[in-house]
Amino acid sequence: MKITSAQIRKIHALANEKGLDKDILHSFVYSVTKKEHISDLTKDEGIKVIDALVNPKERKTDGYRITAKQVKFIRNIERELGWADKPERLRGFIKKNAGADDLRFLTKTCASNIIEGLKKLKKGCAKNDGSKKEKIQKNDCKGKRIKETSKETITGERNYSS
Repeated sequence: MKITSAQIRKIHALANEKGLDKDILHSFVYSVTKKEHISDLTKDEGIKVIDALVNPKERKTDGYRITAKQVKFIRNIERELGWADKPERLRGFIKKNAGADDLRFLTKTCASNIIEGLKKLKKGCAKNDGSKKEKIQKNDCKGKRIKETSKETITGERNYSS
């Protein structure tokens, strides 16, 4: 059964009460239900979201969310790539490769995939001085292969010399 309008209003009211903006709310809903839009939820999924907003500590996240060690590792690679002063680069990389809006919303599995992608990118930049278009395999959070893309697409770097 589809989510009710009363549930939608309750979700938005709780989000406003907790100071969540629209993007963070949608990311939160996705982390709970794996659905992009609140209007796509079922009645039971609406209940899950409301419960998670009301009692966030009761929501099981142990063993699910990104660990502090993973965050530290990603931040170190971010600095090594020269992205520390450009946070939008890492956010874009995460959005494109994991579908999450921010590092905080990654699961352990997605964080591992992001780390591996960043390590390949770093290795490719060091090996090729960022000039060669190196193919990097991207995976979604379930480990399925999405497509290959050039390093140029991910880093924004281009070599205009012939």
